Amino acid sequence: MMQYVEFAHLIHSAMQNNCPTVEWLSWKFVSKDVKKAVMDQLFVSVTNVKNN
Repeated sequence: MMQYVEFAHLIHSAMQNNCPTVEWLSWKFVSKDVKKAVMDQLFVSVTNVKNN
């Protein structure tokens, strides 16, 4: 459950950083293109944290 909460928080943060005018409701309402962009950003962020 904790991993889900952390993942949801990361998605919210990424969405807020990239789309500040969007109100976050649910991941299921996000288009596939935006999901891919967010997931790519999260992957890069996690990789950077692991490498440092």
